[in-house]
Amino acid sequence: MRKITTQTVKAFLSSTNFESGNDSVILGMHETYMLLHNNMIARMINGVIEVSLAGWNTNTTRDRLNGIPGCSIHTKNGVPYLNGNPINSSDWYKI
Repeated sequence: MRKITTQTVKAFLSSTNFESGNDSVILGMHETYMLLHNNMIARMINGVIEVSLAGWNTNTTRDRLNGIPGCSIHTKNGVPYLNGNPINSSDWYKI
């Protein structure tokens, strides 16, 4: 896991504003959002975490999401999988 992934996920899980390069974590009233290239890839609302590839099934997007505990995303034959189950790269999934 890359250092930027560790930093971004730490900020996301602790609901702390963060910005570095193309990564950012922003806070709302009761929610926290993780963005990559201004695309929301994770959100935490009232302690519930949801993730999305935001339509970008890239190594970088998967790396950031794989830093979240309980989230394991990989691709096989062009199909993304979340924790062993095939997913749509544009949909949201609870962790």
